[in-house]
Amino acid sequence: MAPMDCDEQAFGQMDLFGRCPCRLHSLHRTVTRLIEEHLPSDIDAVQEIVGEMLAVLEDAAPSTRRELLKNFRRFVGWCRAMGIRDIGEIGPDEATTFIFLPVVTERAARKPKFSTCNNRRMALRKVYKVLRTLGYQLSDPTIDVVLPSEASDKVKACSDSELSRLRRSLHSDLSGTPFACVLALAEAGATNGEIATITAAEVDLSAGTVVLHGNLRTRPRVNGLTAWGLSVITHRLTEIATADLIVQNADGEMASTSVVSQNFAMIVALARVYHRRFSIDSVRYWGARQVYDRTGRIEDAAHFLGNASLNVTATGIGLDWRSKT
Repeated sequence: MAPMDCDEQAFGQMDLFGRCPCRLHSLHRTVTRLIEEHLPSDIDAVQEIVGEMLAVLEDAAPSTRRELLKNFRRFVGWCRAMGIRDIGEIGPDEATTFIFLPVVTERAARKPKFSTCNNRRMALRKVYKVLRTLGYQLSDPTIDVVLPSEASDKVKACSDSELSRLRRSLHSDLSGTPFACVLALAEAGATNGEIATITAAEVDLSAGTVVLHGNLRTRPRVNGLTAWGLSVITHRLTEIATADLIVQNADGEMASTSVVSQNFAMIVALARVYHRRFSIDSVRYWGARQVYDRTGRIEDAAHFLGNASLNVTATGIGLDWRSKT
């Protein structure tokens, strides 16, 4: 290919690697390499190609380009961490996982804000638009990713399939650990605060029940553990003393409600359940729905949750109280 036209003075100002700073030449080199290498799909090659293209976008402000590049680099880093080496391996599930990936700091893991998810999705869409412009035959995996509104609806019960994904994410190495116990106790209707205070002495393995002491928003009650939850708690009780808390900090001290929430957020991240608002209450309401389906009484579901309001319970378990369905 013949050199593309550019400012002669700029063309002569090569950097230490012999590269011309002119944007037209930068794009020209990228396209030439793509043709010569037959559109490489290795994630490292894609990072170099797309990174260079994003840096010289004419249709975006400098601040927008910086945000796109920042999220694209995080995406590439996430791909490497997940063992993804080819851009062709990215599908809707992988894109959704990255977009809703918890924000992890040295002290905590929290759900990403709406703006963070939106910026990640925007960056991925721009990346795939650039790749298609260059000739890649790739569909946009974010096309069906819908972000929840900033004012999300109230939490609803999770589905059976979502709960199964949460359980499967806790492989044998995590069985009996505080992570698995958080889920087991949530299935039994325990709130964040209640989970943090339950000791081994408050579990009756023969009856398959756990004592929940209640708090400012729930009433005291005794609830049954699920079969899966009972096996998890049974394993956990072989590791701790009778007076010990079931869910503890790494130092053995009582876990705060925020730590319990962070543990649950990690389970959600491992299970890749991100399509809507999701919390421990989602699992609690799943348990309450099982109670309602078994007895047909909304009062029983409310007692399971420790709720004083039947309307709140009905909304949480997805019950239309007008038709009782």
